[in-house]
Amino acid sequence: MGKTISIWAVCLTLLLAGFSYTNSPSTNPDSEFTIIDSELLRIIVDSDEDFKFFLKAEFDEVQEEIKFLTRESTTQIRIYNDLGDMVYLLPVGSDRVSIGKSLFDKGDYKFIFDIEGDRKMYTSKLKVH
Repeated sequence: MGKTISIWAVCLTLLLAGFSYTNSPSTNPDSEFTIIDSELLRIIVDSDEDFKFFLKAEFDEVQEEIKFLTRESTTQIRIYNDLGDMVYLLPVGSDRVSIGKSLFDKGDYKFIFDIEGDRKMYTSKLKVH
C-alpha cells in the first residue's frame, strides 16, 4: 500500500507542476499594451510599468510627429533597429518629447527612455508600416 500512495503523490505533483507551467505569466500574450495605433505606425509596451510611464502618447498625422508626455523627465532616448543596432541617441531633458516620423523607414524599432537620477529606463516598440 505504501507504493500506491507514493505513485499517487508523484502523479499529483506532476499534474500540479504542469498547471503551474502552463499558467506562467511570462507566457501571457496579452501583456502588450498599445499606446499609439495609426495607419502609418504602431507603438506598444510590454509591461504595465512601461505603460504607466506614458501619461499621453499620440501621432500627429498632419505634422507626422510622434508625441509623448511622460510621468518623469527623460534624459535621453536610445533608438535601436530590429537588428539591435543603435540608430539614434536623442538628448531630451524633458517630460515632453516629439520625434519626427521622417527619422524612420519601414520596419521595427525599440525606444529606450532613460530617466535621470535613479538609472531607470522604460521601453517601447515602434512598428512603421
